[in-house]
Amino acid sequence: MPDYRAPRGTRDLLPDERPAWERLETLARDLARRYGYASMETPLFEQSDVFERGIGASTDVVEKELFRVSPSRGEDTERWALRPEATAGIVRAYVQHGLQTWPQPVRVSLLGPMFRYDRPQAGRFRQFWQWDIEAIGDPGPAVDAEIIELGHRFYREAGLPDVDVLVNSIGDPACRPAYHDAVRAHFAPHADRLAGVERERLATNPPRLLDSKDPDIADLIATAPDIADHLCAACADHFAAVRPTSRCWACRTVGSEVSCAASTTTPAPRSSITAPEPRASSRRWAAADGTTGSWSCWAASPRRASGSRSGSIASCLPWRTRE
Repeated sequence: MPDYRAPRGTRDLLPDERPAWERLETLARDLARRYGYASMETPLFEQSDVFERGIGASTDVVEKELFRVSPSRGEDTERWALRPEATAGIVRAYVQHGLQTWPQPVRVSLLGPMFRYDRPQAGRFRQFWQWDIEAIGDPGPAVDAEIIELGHRFYREAGLPDVDVLVNSIGDPACRPAYHDAVRAHFAPHADRLAGVERERLATNPPRLLDSKDPDIADLIATAPDIADHLCAACADHFAAVRPTSRCWACRTVGSEVSCAASTTTPAPRSSITAPEPRASSRRWAAADGTTGSWSCWAASPRRASGSRSGSIASCLPWRTRE
């Protein structure tokens, strides 16, 4: 008899694992409702251009991780891809269905499976679940602060009391190109030290070099230009206004980053911000029925783009139950 198994990079959710997922899903949907974010759904696959244009052709998601679908019928010439994240599909739906005529901002939430054709490894699956919230149509900083607070509250109510939220700015189309040029000029004299993928990034998307884990260029990364020094006045003012002010926040300074955590009580002074990667956190949980286990979560910062605010609040994977 053939030894059939789940496809590589996927997993089955067995009955004794579902309580952990249901707990997080219920929490996410309840928080979205309380903050005024209406639930919606988009197709699991879209035209590839939706992601290539919306996410960026030079990003790893599109260059290496986009899960493309080849039509089996010859008459279908459109290119499709499984959704790697929720934002691009939601924005496509916003435009297609004329949601710009609704009262703004339009607040929506989506929770469901995403797909990335990446090399499977511990904590990284080709099919994973993500909770996403979007506020489209309000360019003000208050919406940014709202989304950051919502994400912080999700982790706290999920039972992770010591999560740090790193807040950053990536500028806007007015000031971001100058920062790209500054990073390119910093690394270009040392191009011979860059591996193949880093050389490609130097030409197409220089700030991605700051994500490199290559120890041979760690010194270059440490001395690279800080985006906080290249923000235009509008972006600098916007970021200053985003700083968390809700009573549920407590902020302190961690290096050049503002870190907000439930375990501290003293507000931090103003600080310049770098662009940190989303940070993983692995914690144990315990449900009311006695079920226990652990999960890993990645928190992502909101993005600023054409008056929209978005945040992939959680991409979580429970590992075990009944330990």
